[in-house]
Amino acid sequence: MGGHFLLGEMSPGPVSIQESRVPAEAGPAAPNGSATTSMKINVLSFLKQACSTWTLGRSRSEVARLQTAVDGYLLSMASDNIVNGIVASPEHRRILLELSSKLDLENDPRIRAALRADEERIAAFIVSLLDSKYALDGVLDLEGNSAQCFLDVVQDVRSCAIFVSLD
Repeated sequence: MGGHFLLGEMSPGPVSIQESRVPAEAGPAAPNGSATTSMKINVLSFLKQACSTWTLGRSRSEVARLQTAVDGYLLSMASDNIVNGIVASPEHRRILLELSSKLDLENDPRIRAALRADEERIAAFIVSLLDSKYALDGVLDLEGNSAQCFLDVVQDVRSCAIFVSLD
């Protein structure tokens, strides 16, 4: 299996698996002792910041409700392994786009940049899965809707030209 090159101008450098870890306060450790992984960490971080800083025209209770929702998503969108995180990523994307719309941020270029950065991370994860026999076994164990979701994400990444093979 040859090397891959990540395309895109949104992130300052190559995305590493270590950069994708959710901070310890955002979720419990996985059974193997490593931190949990969220495929949408950039969007979640952006929305968390937006909830704390962009309160104009919103009541305190509405701001608190939005902050609680983002904090809840930080916990619920964490996955104990990369394969499950990739499978869940389209649904997580839909939920976070709905929340960004509630915050009137759906047209904000920063949310688009965060989405792109998360998609680049997913592409990096897919590459790492293909380069790891152990991780690839987890993909091959998928069945039914989970297998289809994983294939849909791979196709989306491929059609967006987020990564290309250098072979």
